[in-house]
Amino acid sequence: MILLSSAQKRLFFVDQLSTTSALFNIPIVFKINGNLNINALENAFQLVLKFHEILRLGLFYEGGDINGFIRPIE
Repeated sequence: MILLSSAQKRLFFVDQLSTTSALFNIPIVFKINGNLNINALENAFQLVLKFHEILRLGLFYEGGDINGFIRPIE
């Protein structure tokens, strides 16, 4: 279990009140010209996830408090 900061708890609370769950998402599209090495792209994402646990943080509400956990890299 991970202890969350006040800011993380506020974001969780705001997200729970919102009817649109994509409130803090920033959609973006990239157009790739030429060949794409799927294995290299996947390895790059895996490496980013390995070193930035915050991207794997899951939140849950239990016993009147908000807690966090780090998901394993799949």
